[in-house]
Amino acid sequence: MNKLHWDSIRLSEVRRQGENTMILKSDNLFYHLEGDYSSHDGVGFIMKSFVICLISCHLFNDVLVINRFKTGSDHRIVRGTLNLNIRLEKFRLMKSTLRVSYTLIKNPESLLLELSNRFQCLMNYVTVDDINNKLVETVQAVGAKFWKPQPLKRTQKLFDRTLDFMSKRRELWSQCSTSASEYRQLNRQIFKCIQLDIRQFNTICIEQAIERNQGSKVFARDLAIGRSRLTKLKIDTGDMIFPTSDILSEIEKSYG
Repeated sequence: MNKLHWDSIRLSEVRRQGENTMILKSDNLFYHLEGDYSSHDGVGFIMKSFVICLISCHLFNDVLVINRFKTGSDHRIVRGTLNLNIRLEKFRLMKSTLRVSYTLIKNPESLLLELSNRFQCLMNYVTVDDINNKLVETVQAVGAKFWKPQPLKRTQKLFDRTLDFMSKRRELWSQCSTSASEYRQLNRQIFKCIQLDIRQFNTICIEQAIERNQGSKVFARDLAIGRSRLTKLKIDTGDMIFPTSDILSEIEKSYG
């Protein structure tokens, strides 16, 4: 194992009982296993049946060794599953990070003064790459000092009992002595509590909607983002109408 020059490729880091470990170049803890026994002179891979607790979950899972191909070296051909949350990745790409408003900064004069002082140090750099890197670092450092992002306000659907169980599960992740059966039992209990909490939350939302004399469509939109408005309408003749008054009159004709 000491002759290998490779590192983890965003695999899941796990802890198992009775297995030797080694520290990689990135200071990550790597647990090796080959088949149903520990690997002595080769490279093994994580098997689900031996996992006690999951430390950090990454993109790749279910990594298997393809043994029928011989590479002639210490390398191994592996096959795995790549998990991508398309909605989340799309949101990250389209999400604007330029939310800082100059009027919301507490001390705008201090911000401009510190930026001016730090930009004076950029005159010592010659290459464009160095200037660009230092410029980005300066703006990020000063921006983080004068502007702290506000946390998103989300509706809490889980109750305190379920949150306590989740906190207990996080504590078990850091304990190597935790048995697999205890961890699985806690996971089942958390799953049942989450289902129960969501049902209760939906029941409360339905009761509140009935009291406000609202329909079921109120649950299909996120009220925190804002209601979507109809800005144009195509009528039977094929023409587009834009004024709000004309749109409302056309809707009244159709449903009146």
